[in-house]
Amino acid sequence: MSKRAFKLHTNKAKPFKLTGKTKWKSILWTGLLLAAVLAMVAFGLLQGKGKISVRDEIESGARALASGNWSLADSLARDAIHKDTTSENAHMLLATSLSRQGRYEEAIVSYREAIRLGRENSTSHLGLGAALEGAARRPEAITEFRRAVFLDSSSAMGHYHLGMALARENYRADAVRELEKFLRLSPKAPEKARVDSVLTRLKQP
Repeated sequence: MSKRAFKLHTNKAKPFKLTGKTKWKSILWTGLLLAAVLAMVAFGLLQGKGKISVRDEIESGARALASGNWSLADSLARDAIHKDTTSENAHMLLATSLSRQGRYEEAIVSYREAIRLGRENSTSHLGLGAALEGAARRPEAITEFRRAVFLDSSSAMGHYHLGMALARENYRADAVRELEKFLRLSPKAPEKARVDSVLTRLKQP
């Protein structure tokens, strides 16, 4: 074998060295790849705990509602509905936050959706009635208040709202009956002074 052939056969490959530009390109692509992998993992985790996430958002929204942060409750309710459109609790949360913000027509839609999905109880009909009254749709509000009382005859606030709505429509006898039921069920309620005043007026000849 010739010396030249021997040299070619035994020549070791030179190590690859990164130049400045190549080095930064490699770091950039590695970073992008890592970010993509992390994003995929995070997405997979979120997908795996969808129901829990909805429940957590509803609970957080309820706390926001209790603290008077209507906009945060609204946002959390919408996020929960986006994840699970069949969640009656999420629609109920959204309806209540909208009603507190004075957005009554939107609240009416959400209350009705919550009821349609199965939230058939005194609280949901009471909330719907309050939103209807806020939207100046009192005859419909009275219907919902009656439904609330029918579903739970021990609901003091059901009798209160029904009685006050009837009084505004000048249904005196019915209003007196409902407001007196309210006082029997909740004799020390903050609304007592107002109810006493309304009853005095209604009982005048």
